[in-house]
Amino acid sequence: MANLDAVGTLDMIAATQLPALLIPSPVVSDNFSDAASPWVTDGEGHDEANGDGSGVTWQQESGWTNASNKAQNNPATGSELVTNGDFANWTGDDPDSWTVVGESGSDPEVSEVGTGEGHGGSGTGLANLFNSASAFNPKFRQVILTVGDWYRISLDIDTFTSGSMQVQDLSNGMLAIYTTTGTKISSSIAVNTTFEVKARAAGTDVTVDNVSVKQLALADLLRLASTSNTDVIVRDDLTITDQFQAGIGVRWDSQSSPANGIIAYFDRGNSEKVIVGKYVAGTYGEVSATAATYSAGAKLEVRLIGTEVHVKYNNAHVVTNTVSDAGIVSNTLHGLFGTENATTHEKAQAWPVDAINYDKYFA
Repeated sequence: MANLDAVGTLDMIAATQLPALLIPSPVVSDNFSDAASPWVTDGEGHDEANGDGSGVTWQQESGWTNASNKAQNNPATGSELVTNGDFANWTGDDPDSWTVVGESGSDPEVSEVGTGEGHGGSGTGLANLFNSASAFNPKFRQVILTVGDWYRISLDIDTFTSGSMQVQDLSNGMLAIYTTTGTKISSSIAVNTTFEVKARAAGTDVTVDNVSVKQLALADLLRLASTSNTDVIVRDDLTITDQFQAGIGVRWDSQSSPANGIIAYFDRGNSEKVIVGKYVAGTYGEVSATAATYSAGAKLEVRLIGTEVHVKYNNAHVVTNTVSDAGIVSNTLHGLFGTENATTHEKAQAWPVDAINYDKYFA
């Protein structure tokens, strides 16, 4: 009878403990409690907060910091790429160094005006875009971008009499639409080499100044942790500033010189979406872009097994992709991606997975 009791006890132990044994421990878990560099994971990013996934030093550039159990990134910007962005120089009522498109006499028209002036102003040093009825005209351009590179874009909207305006590249990437005055800042990846500023709506009268475009280095946007795992589930809770992007970087080959890897991120531009992109030998390619509704603090999750890339946002499955590039599939650096310092990352986790527990324990 004692033997039967022992067997029954063993069966009970097996039944209660086996699922726990099959669930792996996180290889990275961080609630970002570390307050000074070097930034080390605390093992408290997952629900159990039991120390698993602690002691991992983030590989990162200097812009990333922790504060109040949140990670934030203030990436360095490159040199100014725009020439005559302050509109100090004009020739024949067109701003020097800009190619003006879509003018027809005085309507539509790009013209020089002063502070606080709209169309017809007599001042100097600012640029006015005006049309009475011609949407998306006028516009002015410079060829200053590299396709696949990230940029910080800013301008001052001095006067808004009517309508709307936008900044973008010539393929409608980098799109940011504005209808109010003030300093406007955004970030985006370029899909065309030409940057432009233009009136959007029919009946637009807007005056702008201090147009600026500066490059963001990819290495500065990533915060990666070294693991021994290619197949992982990476999670991160995100609160993202309007007109910026944040998410997760997976299967990267290097922190300091990243050339091969995947970014999955939420884009809070004018068309909100979840984007999966990949870099192969330093060249960017968009894998998918799926419309989604932003929710502050929502979890973004990337699941990798083999060549499959599954993405969830706010507990809903968004997209399944295949990424099979040889330079990516064997990489083991995973972590965060962010383009702006007011955006926050919380409760970062990376879990190893295999074919047995992938669907059962991470549905």
